[in-house]
Amino acid sequence: MKRFLVIPIVVLILCSGCSKQNTILPTLSNISFTAQINYGEQEFVCDITIDNQNLNLVVLEPWVIKGFAVNINEVSTNAEFKGVSYTQDFNSSSQGAITNIILNVIKDASVQDMTCDDENCVITGKVDDYVYKFTFAPSGLPIYLTIDDIDLKINFKNITVN
Repeated sequence: MKRFLVIPIVVLILCSGCSKQNTILPTLSNISFTAQINYGEQEFVCDITIDNQNLNLVVLEPWVIKGFAVNINEVSTNAEFKGVSYTQDFNSSSQGAITNIILNVIKDASVQDMTCDDENCVITGKVDDYVYKFTFAPSGLPIYLTIDDIDLKINFKNITVN
């Protein structure tokens, strides 16, 4: 009698992990990475750190603006280049500011559940009237972000969880 109960329970337990889809949360906080950014005709390579809804970006390429640094949070956007700095209230900057869009996408995507297959996970959402598609590895680490409305593509490389 015990054998008849044990076999169905074992089969049930083994098959419960057979599903091709898993739901996980994306890793979008306390990470550092190198981003290859294509924005229209422009291309940039940046080191980026995201922690507690703060985004810190330092341009590595093109060499003309190498060292340009931006810190974005929910309160302000700060930019500095060759000793000159500028600060703007986050809410007073235009809705279409690329920095605001990226921070808002990160905030939105960080609370979304992803359904993953064997290859990757995707979150599609809308912030500030812009539709985005954020692709992640099954581990939850970002792979790339696209916002077709503004011709923005970001590839994430050398990701470190802090």
